[in-house]
Amino acid sequence: MARKSYTKFGVYFIIINILFFSITIQPVVFSYLAIFIVAVGSFELSRLFVKSKFQNLLFFALSLVIYFILSAGLFFLSLAERDLILLTFLILSIFDSFSQITGQLFGKTKIMPDISPNKTLGGVVGGTIISLVSAFLLKSLFSVQFLNYFCLLLELFFSHLLETFLRRFTKENFKLKITATGYPDMVVFSIGLIV
Repeated sequence: MARKSYTKFGVYFIIINILFFSITIQPVVFSYLAIFIVAVGSFELSRLFVKSKFQNLLFFALSLVIYFILSAGLFFLSLAERDLILLTFLILSIFDSFSQITGQLFGKTKIMPDISPNKTLGGVVGGTIISLVSAFLLKSLFSVQFLNYFCLLLELFFSHLLETFLRRFTKENFKLKITATGYPDMVVFSIGLIV
């Protein structure tokens, strides 16, 4: 169990740093990484469909459509101004970190225990509040228009909930078994990055 946690920590550490450095040093590299992430997710969705012996064709087709719509959002974000991309990942990292911390401290009501056993309403609300406060404090460091900034914050909150629902439906329709790390395959990780 501890080894899997260290592996997850190491992989996330490397991925997050590659993403942040690609945004700050050479934003065009982030566009290529976005394409790579979409390709890996597409491959994983296709692999799950084959693994399920081509069952649930309608669900697979719908999954691909939703995945590519969300992927288009990631790709267009990768073409945005550097400050908006960097701010997006910074706020997303703050939200993710503080959702976990506030959930552990104040979370009582589980949201979807069969998919994310540790995800609580307290964690989502706490992560959202701390993200909003952080966004307000960080806005003077970035040259981003207010409307883009406001839309970004709303999108981050709702995309977190959407990712949870997508994870549930993917698990149910492809009969996935969640591992100790909480992620069945790269597809869920890809969905999380895209959303």
